Amino acid sequence: MKKFFYRAKISDSIVSVSKKFSVPTFCLIEDNNLAHELKEGDILLIIKREKTYVVKANETLESISEKLNVSPEKLSFINGKISYVFYGLILTY
Repeated sequence: MKKFFYRAKISDSIVSVSKKFSVPTFCLIEDNNLAHELKEGDILLIIKREKTYVVKANETLESISEKLNVSPEKLSFINGKISYVFYGLILTY
């Protein structure tokens, strides 16, 4: 696990920062107690977890679970109790 800080730029959003550093959006929100969209100058704690997976087109929580050999329930829980996935979403497992 790698931890560091990042200062938000005017063009940054929660989603763009999560993609920039390949961290799950849910984790970025949780790690930084975010209750609003980013503002220029916000300091964010970025925690890069060991295992991440980027959702591909037409994948489901169940198909990804099989591929990663992790139960759908565990995958959902680790990623903020999600009930569905979408293209480009970054998951931790």
